[in-house]
Amino acid sequence: MNQLFAGNHLLAQAGIGGIPLDENGSLVPLYISSDIEASNNDLALIGCWYGQDDLRLSATMTALEWTLKSKPFPKIYIVEAAKKECKRYFSEIKDITYIQREIRPESEGIWMKEALWSIGAREAIKDGYTKLVFIDLDCSFVHQNWVVKVSESFKKYDVISPHICYYMSGQIDGIKKGVMVSKGYMALSGNPRGQPGMGLGMTADFFTNKLNSFIPNFADSAGDTFFWLSLRDFSPSSPICKSISHVMREEDCVGIKPRPKIGHGGQVLVHHPHGLIANRNYNARAWITRECFPRFRDGVAYFSDGMPYFSDAERGEIFKKAMGIVKSSNRFWSWEEASIMCRKLLQDAGLKTY
Repeated sequence: MNQLFAGNHLLAQAGIGGIPLDENGSLVPLYISSDIEASNNDLALIGCWYGQDDLRLSATMTALEWTLKSKPFPKIYIVEAAKKECKRYFSEIKDITYIQREIRPESEGIWMKEALWSIGAREAIKDGYTKLVFIDLDCSFVHQNWVVKVSESFKKYDVISPHICYYMSGQIDGIKKGVMVSKGYMALSGNPRGQPGMGLGMTADFFTNKLNSFIPNFADSAGDTFFWLSLRDFSPSSPICKSISHVMREEDCVGIKPRPKIGHGGQVLVHHPHGLIANRNYNARAWITRECFPRFRDGVAYFSDGMPYFSDAERGEIFKKAMGIVKSSNRFWSWEEASIMCRKLLQDAGLKTY
């Protein structure tokens, strides 16, 4: 519990007086209302959904209920991708701009969050929005008036974490992790550490001219980790590269120039629960990707509508099979164990291993 209470100073910076615990000692989501009547005409909030996981859907709807009460209200874009025969969950939600995409057979099993975010961002920019905030839809801002400070932060920074920190509510392993500091907050002190996920923000100019209108989308989910790495030069021998989905070469480790101004939006994000953290197996997934698509950015191509698909269908099938084995086991996998398992699948299929 020490790690949890060590986050008190982070919460205090966002105007929160203490750790939000219920009578049973569990972390709970906070909802801090506001009477502010300010308007918003330049900030877009972008989220996405794909998949049919009931727990994650429940967490998302809980978070979204509060997000839709944001005050001032941002322009909200939700990009939903689903197979043609599958139900769509967000098409009837009021007060959002809904963007629909179909998951073709070539795209099944590939990670697509950053690709869907990018689709939403391109639409927001077409509509004239200059400040882009991306959020995992199973997260919500504690403060109802989050738009005010986050929007203000873009006067100083090109790239932000909209949050100082986040915590995971409603699950015991979330309590063990405590309050987790964001990449943007740590960057202000020149520290490369911090958590890359849950939320991201950037100017429309940065998205268009530095990212060529695409946030990196890897086959397995490590796009956010690479994004933050790419803002500065780094070494392929850096420990963090072990969690990247590809074998990084010197030429892959050159940061964006000139280096953007990086900061945060002063908020706290709450992640709503949808299963044990250990079962998500981030490192195992990264190493399955390495075995199937070792070269940087290998494995992912895009249709004209922005949807990602496996550029090598044979290796994509092995990737999906290996990912399915890990997910269905409902347990933790070490990266070594996942690597060995995936290599065997590749060899059995007569495909090259590296």
